[in-house]
Amino acid sequence: SVENVSVDVVADTVVPEFNVSRDSIGFGKTSTGSSKQETIRIDNDGNATLSVATPAISGSPAFDILAGDQRLRIDGGDSDTITIGFAPNTKDEDIESATRNITPINDPDATSERVDLTGNATPGSIRLTPARIGSDIIGTLEPGENETESITVTNTGQTNVDLRGSSITGTDS
Repeated sequence: SVENVSVDVVADTVVPEFNVSRDSIGFGKTSTGSSKQETIRIDNDGNATLSVATPAISGSPAFDILAGDQRLRIDGGDSDTITIGFAPNTKDEDIESATRNITPINDPDATSERVDLTGNATPGSIRLTPARIGSDIIGTLEPGENETESITVTNTGQTNVDLRGSSITGTDS
């Protein structure tokens, strides 16, 4: 006699699961000529390797990919990061914006994730006290004589100012 036998079959689905840690990055006020950086974490919550296309930024050239700028392969249960930099060079106060699309290649359920990037390019502003030093303050110096005068530099702006040097100019400087 032939008996019917039932067999339970259990199968695990092996797929990557694409998740991005944030959908926007605000760099805030950043002095022209300086820079800030932020990271985006990409998680693979699945159990197969996730492939992510080479990232690109569209919009303002003040934004750049500093790390993670190649095609990423993330093992199941792991994560990786992309580092975005903001380095404004404009002279006028301006809001810069761009987008960064992160596109999974092999997650069947996921679509490209958009990350909006914004930053406020703010010119630095300083005040010198006294505003100038001349013979009316120091007097006339004979050859070989020295005189010391202090100048106070005050940051009157809304962002950090990076002083990288100084020079004396003018007649007989």
